[in-house]
Amino acid sequence: MSDTKNAINEYSSMIIFCKESERYKNYILDVYIQRAKLYQKNNELDKALNDYSAAIDCGENGIQYTLKNAYEKRIEIYKTLGEMDKAFADYNKMSTLKERTSSEMFDLEEIIDKYEIVDDV
Repeated sequence: MSDTKNAINEYSSMIIFCKESERYKNYILDVYIQRAKLYQKNNELDKALNDYSAAIDCGENGIQYTLKNAYEKRIEIYKTLGEMDKAFADYNKMSTLKERTSSEMFDLEEIIDKYEIVDDV
């Protein structure tokens, strides 16, 4: 199995772990984005779109500090697919997001170290 596929499997396990853990539930947004980047790298655009959308949905219900990144990456895919209406709608939503503050930032190192994941994306 390739390194990318292994990393995707690890991120999938991390998503389950984050969903089940009160302590790590705020990390799920980042984990979805990281897995989406790997899907995007593998040209699995439908799966990447699903993960970016899941990240956006998580952010809209709580922590919003990485939403901008999720929107930016989803816009890239929509543009690649020629879905300019969706890209424009995401751009408008993204433009209303607040800037990142230090109190909203989380360190993923602890959870990444737990799963020994190396992110090369």
